[in-house]
Amino acid sequence: MFLHVDAGVYPAFPEGRADDTHFQAYGAIQIARLLSEGIAQLNTPLADYVVEMLPPDNAPSPPIGLTFSSISNAGALLTWEAVEGADIYHIYRKPSNEDEFKLVGTSTIPRFSLTGMDETTTYDVVVTAVNLKGESERSEIAQVTTREANLKFDFGLEGTPVAEGYTEVNLSTIYSKERRYGIVDSDGMIGRDRGEGGDVLRDWLGYFNIGWHFNVDVPNGLYAVKLYVGDFLGSARTNLAIEGIDYGAVNAPSRGYTEWVIPNVEITDGQMNFHFSGSTGIVNGVELTPILVSPSNIAVTDQSVDANNPSVTLSWDEAIGAHSYNIYRQTSGSEQVELIDHVKETAFTDTTVDLGNVYDYMITTVDNAGTESIASLPVTVEMIGELQPDTTPPTTTHHIGQELRNGWYNSTVMIELEPTDADSGVTDTFYTVNNGEQQSGQLIVLEEEGIYHVSYWSMDHSGNIEEKNQVEVSIDKTAPTITFSIEPNTVFTVDQEVHLTCAIEDQLSGVDSFTCEDTTKFAYELGVGTHMFTAAATDKAGNHIKKTMEIIIEVDFDSLASLSQQFVELHNGEAHIVEGLQSKLVAAKNANEKGNTRARDNQLKAFVNQVNSQSGKAFSSEHAEILIDLAKVSMK
Repeated sequence: MFLHVDAGVYPAFPEGRADDTHFQAYGAIQIARLLSEGIAQLNTPLADYVVEMLPPDNAPSPPIGLTFSSISNAGALLTWEAVEGADIYHIYRKPSNEDEFKLVGTSTIPRFSLTGMDETTTYDVVVTAVNLKGESERSEIAQVTTREANLKFDFGLEGTPVAEGYTEVNLSTIYSKERRYGIVDSDGMIGRDRGEGGDVLRDWLGYFNIGWHFNVDVPNGLYAVKLYVGDFLGSARTNLAIEGIDYGAVNAPSRGYTEWVIPNVEITDGQMNFHFSGSTGIVNGVELTPILVSPSNIAVTDQSVDANNPSVTLSWDEAIGAHSYNIYRQTSGSEQVELIDHVKETAFTDTTVDLGNVYDYMITTVDNAGTESIASLPVTVEMIGELQPDTTPPTTTHHIGQELRNGWYNSTVMIELEPTDADSGVTDTFYTVNNGEQQSGQLIVLEEEGIYHVSYWSMDHSGNIEEKNQVEVSIDKTAPTITFSIEPNTVFTVDQEVHLTCAIEDQLSGVDSFTCEDTTKFAYELGVGTHMFTAAATDKAGNHIKKTMEIIIEVDFDSLASLSQQFVELHNGEAHIVEGLQSKLVAAKNANEKGNTRARDNQLKAFVNQVNSQSGKAFSSEHAEILIDLAKVSMK
């Protein structure tokens, strides 16, 4: 009656429970029966709704027809025929190599989900029926063997041990069509190896408070998913969503782990999508066990377009757990999908087709409990024309998504190959790079700089081989180089000439455009101070560079004296004028070196006065103005 259960029966009470307050299901049924009998004796309208059920005369008969379905690597669904007079059923289980059965649960309906079972282990299961008169004899023993997960992933850092039978997933395992599994985007993710707990549990990958996605390509159908979450240096909390369905939080205790099983995950698009989130969002391992999947590798193995006997023959690979298969067909232009046959073999011939129609065939798997899988992806058959031998090779094209400039790419290039064959279909696509080793696949990744000669071709099911296609790919990721003819921060005096040029080079694609301030000027024309020069260049691949450099123009007494002489000589002035100007600048220099700024400035003023007096005579008025400005700078 009350909730008294042994240890290990219910996951919520791993140590068992002795509860004299709450009822078990059977106890609740009996209390409800007593309550109903009491209501029937009351003078109330509710009494009219009470239906008398006489107590049984005997204990129930043993259940029969025990059947297992939805078998995974950790559990199974058990069903049996309902027993007349039974209020509740007890389910007992033991490993087949042990002697004692243990109660693992109760059910008020002839159906029970077995959990907590070990992988690839055979169990004996019996069921009894219970009512007020007692418990029936045990049913005949039914055996079930749990399956082995066919996809196991060990999440951890690269270089850490990978558990036997598992596929490694590290931060570099990015999903692709060729790999068929992987992380969608690992940017920001982290991993840790705690060094204990076994190869699966010792390390993990995660993204705290942000979350991450993991995809696996699988046939359509139902799957059991087993998740391992734990951190042997702290606690863990990971929220799990599969195919957009939120399964809640998986919490692991500090320095421990949790195994979480989701028994029936439905896949309809050929890919299982995981989203891990939560405060830690970490995962140690994932196991996928097909419970009931649709057939795979469905192919048209024969087709007749004989007007008198048209037919289509399909074949497929045997599905795990299949008892039989349902064949569905949809005619082009019709929305109706019809069930046309139910077979136990892995082949089927449809003789009810009509010439001129196009058909889509879908196949489902049915297990021994009558549970039906998701339908396979459709296979299209055209019943048009007379079939001829396929002598036409496939046609393969390529697509490059990266931007092409002047025949060059400036980033990693991914060549997507797209083969087609309208007759027997493509079996494989091949390629070589620079006449290297032949490889197969439909994605070519070229990362390094250089010029690549790529050949690619495909083969169909009839053995026709396409002639090789060629594509040349040129990659330049490096910007041009710019070299100035003058070293940065070179100092010029006002009497010197500045000649600045720049050289542009690009080793691969070549220079496409550039700007460079080639300069040839007297330093005094630029003016005293710092001057910046800029050059920029872009190569044919689109790589761009911009470079700047500075030079410094200074004036001192010697350079001013030299410039004065140059100006006088340009104007054919007399030598005594140069001597007069230079003598004043020598005197100013000597005064400056002695720290006598007053005497220095007097000499410079005398220099300015003489320049003014000779403006338009010993030198041009423009040169006179330049010398006066430079003298004033020297005073500062």
